[in-house]
Amino acid sequence: MKRLEIAVEQINEAKPDFVALCGDMVHNANEQSFADFKKIQAGLEVPCYCVPGNHDIKKVPTRESLAFYRKHFGEDYYAFEHKGYFFAFINTQFWKSPTPGESAKHDAWFEDQLTQASSKGLPVFVVGHYPLYVKDIGEEEKNPNLPVAKRKEVLDLYRKYGVVAMLGGHTHHLVQNEVEGIQLFNAETTSKNFDKRPFGFRLWHVDPEEGFQNEFVALDDLV
Repeated sequence: MKRLEIAVEQINEAKPDFVALCGDMVHNANEQSFADFKKIQAGLEVPCYCVPGNHDIKKVPTRESLAFYRKHFGEDYYAFEHKGYFFAFINTQFWKSPTPGESAKHDAWFEDQLTQASSKGLPVFVVGHYPLYVKDIGEEEKNPNLPVAKRKEVLDLYRKYGVVAMLGGHTHHLVQNEVEGIQLFNAETTSKNFDKRPFGFRLWHVDPEEGFQNEFVALDDLV
């Protein structure tokens, strides 16, 4: 919690347009943990957009876990336009663990949003939790990645509709991949980094004319 408080202070100093939080806001989802997170989140002076991770709605989402998340955070997938880009915030748990009554609805919504962005000529950032893959597009499905067939299906959509980057969490180590110009990026955390990287966050600089890049910002004054 102290590291998250420090991150909030440094984000406020940086004054980004908004914050994208790629899931796993808490380790164990309950009233107290969500309240603790939201108390610190409230200190942000810019909008903060969250997507659920496996710790927030369970690895295999249930009606109850989804209702609990939605009660505290609102929609678990949504999209908006901002300064010449389109941002789609998705629920990758529906890709990792197909959920009756939810996954198909989510996927239809997602392709519809991509279609709208493409019709306007807007490049797309996708924000989720799970990476498509860690090292190789054909790697075996394990805990850190998505099913092989699903990741190929999703990449086909990305190619078709002009997705330029997918940002995620989950791995607790830095993952950078690129497929035909599409950046696939899972970055550092403020909780635990398995690759011993410093705690911190990524600051993305995005411009329709100049493209985009990012820089790592380490947390200051850790105690």
